[in-house]
Amino acid sequence: MMDMGYTGVHYEDGAQIRHCAIENGITMLTSLDTVKVPLDVLEETTMSNIRELFLAAEAGNM
Repeated sequence: MMDMGYTGVHYEDGAQIRHCAIENGITMLTSLDTVKVPLDVLEETTMSNIRELFLAAEAGNM
């Protein structure tokens, strides 16, 4: 779940959303920069696994 930290009237909505997420053990990301890091890691891991599978297939190990 991602919360952009609204201000004013919407601040209370964001606070309720964050509180509910915490109570239910839902991961809460509050910044686009914070979201980008795990996505970059996931992309690199996925691409690394694909490269390894491709190289193994080329070598006849699959």
